[in-house]
Amino acid sequence: MNDSTTLTTLSDWFETEQGKQLVAYECAQIARFLPDCFGSELLQIGGPRKSEWLDASPIKHKIYLSSEIGANADGSTCVAHPFYLPFLPDSLDVILLPHSLECVQEPRALLAEACDVLKPGGFMIITGINRKSLWGIQHGYQHLKSKYSYFPWLQQFLSIHSIENKLLQNNCVIDGTHIGCYQGVGEGNAAWLKEHSLLDILGPLLWPTFGAVYVILARKKIPGWIVVPEKSLRDEFCETKVGWV
Repeated sequence: MNDSTTLTTLSDWFETEQGKQLVAYECAQIARFLPDCFGSELLQIGGPRKSEWLDASPIKHKIYLSSEIGANADGSTCVAHPFYLPFLPDSLDVILLPHSLECVQEPRALLAEACDVLKPGGFMIITGINRKSLWGIQHGYQHLKSKYSYFPWLQQFLSIHSIENKLLQNNCVIDGTHIGCYQGVGEGNAAWLKEHSLLDILGPLLWPTFGAVYVILARKKIPGWIVVPEKSLRDEFCETKVGWV
């Protein structure tokens, strides 16, 4: 992961009003998919540690991987370098990457490592900030204008298209991509969010692929099989998948 200062700043931002709004949106999306992802072991690599989405999974053995020992570490915490995961290839049923790719120097290496330890037929859920959004534009100017100093991410965002391509290269298929949250990054208080709430109403109608947050659901191919999404998952995405970005 990136340095501890960056991670601490990001964790603090998730506790702001806008950060909580973003996490609530992601929790709602993840909680829709996890009940259909079965198995014996679930791994979350970095990101905010939220019971709201983990509780939605029927998998009992849940592991949280961190690059450093934190105050909230417990028996389910695994401390390891994210580029060298301490798991056998094809050994995990579900992997969560909530904003994990944005906190590492080499996100594509992390994604390849995660795909390697995922079981054939296993699911991977990735969340992150869409580069082609108001957030992405503001992120590009944060080093030039002090007004964006509240923006917590220091790494460059990845495009949804590049992530999906990398998943395909690592023997995965894309079951769907959901995009939401159309406000820009601002002061983040309740008054500011209310003032800009109209963007979340107009966004899905006028510019559906330019939302700030994406949630990608992927599945690792089973050798010799053509992977078809289960009916419940396919139905979930039939109204929300927006295609390639």
